[in-house]
Parts: sequence; C-alpha cells; structure tokens
Amino acid sequence: MALSIIVLFAAAHCFYDERVGKVLPIERFSVGFGKRKRGWDAVEEHPERVQKRDIDAIHIPPEFHGVINSKEDDIAVLVLSTPIDESSYVIPACYDKVGGYEEELGRDSVGYVVGWGRTLNNIPSEELREANLPFISRSECQSIVPPSFRPYILAKDRFCAGETSGGEYPSSLQI
Repeated sequence: MALSIIVLFAAAHCFYDERVGKVLPIERFSVGFGKRKRGWDAVEEHPERVQKRDIDAIHIPPEFHGVINSKEDDIAVLVLSTPIDESSYVIPACYDKVGGYEEELGRDSVGYVVGWGRTLNNIPSEELREANLPFISRSECQSIVPPSFRPYILAKDRFCAGETSGGEYPSSLQI
C-alpha cells in the first residue's frame, strides 16, 4: 500500500534569512518530487513521475541560527498543501534524531547521496547527480579537515563522509 505524504524534512538554511534571523516568506517556495532536472519548468524525460506541491507551513527549530551556530539543527519540517503519493520514484526516507550512528557505521559503510550541487568545475549541475561516499569516523575527520572548517562538519547533527585520498578533506553530509 502506497503512502500519501504531507510532511517532509528539508535543510533549514534553504528557508532562513540570516540577515534578519527569520524564515523567508512561504510564498517563495514550492517543492518538486521525482524531478531529475534542476529547473522548475525544465522538460523531464518522464514527466508522469513528477509531483509538484505548494507549502502550507515551514517549521524551523528555535535553536537554528544559521552560520552563527555552525548551522547546527539545520532541519526544517515542511507541511505540504496537498499530499504527494509514494511511488517507485518518490519514497520516504528515515531521520534518526536520537543519533548513535557512529557506533553502527564503520569504515566500510557507504552512503548514497543525491543532489544538484556543483560539478568538479564548480558549475551548478542542471541534472540530478548521485554518489556513493564512505563513512569517516569523527576522530579521523577531525584530524584531516582544516580547523576553520571543523565547526561546520563536526556539529552534533552531522557526520563525515567522502574520499580522503590525495590529501583532500572529505565532504560533509548532514543527517
């Protein structure tokens, strides 16, 4: 049985104006599911898989203050105007707010991430990208990332993942 989903998690910093310390106007946002192209009106290869919705409410934890506190608690709860339908292209993901992942994940653990982000040439990607990244322990991460970057990746709600070969520091993934 498929679920109808009306609440979802997103990154709080996407909806927050740090200059004034407030959530941005809700009218500025809509969400899309099953999309592979970045552009809202981009022609999709499989348009029947895409679901677009308006947002009725954005809830951000009062502890979130953007860069001031290293973007800790960077999670928003969005309430959709109408439910989305679960399908083989739109499925729920789990969020473990209790933590304890460090004990469960080992060096051989690999996570699957997707997003538009930027390419290696620092150009915004128009196509959805995906990657498999190995987990890196907190202690190893602390020893290899630059001190100025540590507050952003070693916050209580984050963990390290990425390739460390070639002396480069790893990517930071939020959970």
